[in-house]
Amino acid sequence: MPLHNLPSMPATWSRPPAWARGTVDDGLADAAMRAGAALALVDQMVRQDTPWRGAWLDRLALDAAAASLRLLRRPEDVAEIRDAHHLCRSGDDPGPAGRVYALWRRLATQRPSIEAEDVAHAAERSGITWNDELEAVRAAAEGVAPGTTPLAASLTLLTAHRVERLEALPGLLWLADTLLARGAGWPVGVPLLARAVGPLTRGDATADDRRRALATYARAALGALDTARAIADRATALQSVAGRLRAKGAPAVVTALLGQDAIGPGLRVRGLSDRGRRRLYDRLTALGAVRELTGRASFRLYGL
Repeated sequence: MPLHNLPSMPATWSRPPAWARGTVDDGLADAAMRAGAALALVDQMVRQDTPWRGAWLDRLALDAAAASLRLLRRPEDVAEIRDAHHLCRSGDDPGPAGRVYALWRRLATQRPSIEAEDVAHAAERSGITWNDELEAVRAAAEGVAPGTTPLAASLTLLTAHRVERLEALPGLLWLADTLLARGAGWPVGVPLLARAVGPLTRGDATADDRRRALATYARAALGALDTARAIADRATALQSVAGRLRAKGAPAVVTALLGQDAIGPGLRVRGLSDRGRRRLYDRLTALGAVRELTGRASFRLYGL
């Protein structure tokens, strides 16, 4: 696609109202209202086919992977997750960090499904041991009563089920996000709960447990919207300089930058040599359109 034909950022942007950001004193009703308002804005955003939606959702998946690894008490941070993904050759094992990232990327790139076969495939690809307790949660999600609102269904899933093993917690949060997205009819999932350090659920949920879970949803949705604003601003900067790019293959590079968290040496573009690609990255960085994300002199990664 020619650079001048790339769609631009929508002129309208629904900013969350100040009252949507809750306080620790929120009661159950206030927490529910704030969560619903924030998720309604996420609903609007995920349905818009903006050119940078892929970068936004991939960034959320990266943050969810980092949060999941912290829950699992693993040391990998965002930079190490990026390396695990981008340094891994096709068919090789990306390690725990890369596998957890793959789980959240799947949610952010595919139509949400909690069918047994789809969930088993996602777990296998991500290196998650899918045991009886997680299968019981999945089956409960599949059996949600018709007419239940997406937020109520996900909230019930979180507060009615307990996972005994720490390593099962990211799977539970992934299922809750998947159930929410499926119920809302979103074209892809949105990684939410793990990024807000989702609640440690318990089987004997109280009203206070539900209030805390709702507050987590509100915080997660608002955080996703804040990330969308940052990505949109960077995408606008990139598109504003796109017309100055003369390199063959520049449209493919711009499209890739708008479609994912980061790109690097693994990106192959017809008509653009390795040297030409590096020069294009340097040009985009000098123009302030993209950021170099590693701080290294070699095997650099670039993103919005």
